[in-house]
Amino acid sequence: MFKLSNYIVFSFFATAALAGNICSYTTRDCVTGIRTCCNNIAEGTCCSWSSTYGWAVKFENMPLTSWWLGRTYGDTCRTSTSGGGSSGGSTCVTVYPGPNYLNWKSANWDADTRSRRSVDNTTSSVELKCAIPNVVEFNTQDGEAHSVTFTADQADHIHELVDAGKLEELLDMYT
Repeated sequence: MFKLSNYIVFSFFATAALAGNICSYTTRDCVTGIRTCCNNIAEGTCCSWSSTYGWAVKFENMPLTSWWLGRTYGDTCRTSTSGGGSSGGSTCVTVYPGPNYLNWKSANWDADTRSRRSVDNTTSSVELKCAIPNVVEFNTQDGEAHSVTFTADQADHIHELVDAGKLEELLDMYT
């Protein structure tokens, strides 16, 4: 026999488990270049990155809800500039390749903007939940793919090495 209490417990865990990855790229596609990701970022949480990134943003491993929307911003999740949504697990949005277009600075996502948990409601509040990337991924000159997971206190140093093109040094220090 199905009990209402079982349904409530299942609904709670299904809702609490909504998380996805937001990855930002140094190139205007979601294939090449260096990317940094906020992995397992909760719905409505802002992921912001250094100015090297943001030319393309991929929303991946999103929950398979009936509909979700990822949004990109020109600041820290306040001024929406683009977005992409799907009922599948991922989508990529890129900055228009014109000479006067700037890269995005942050992104967040929402499982269903037509619901009570809309990102619109989250970003209009005074208290905005923020995160910084916890993974950087790149290919070395030999074509080998690398992924470095790091903590918040290591982020500035990691991105300084990436910005300086010192990927081998990054691998030596953090892998």
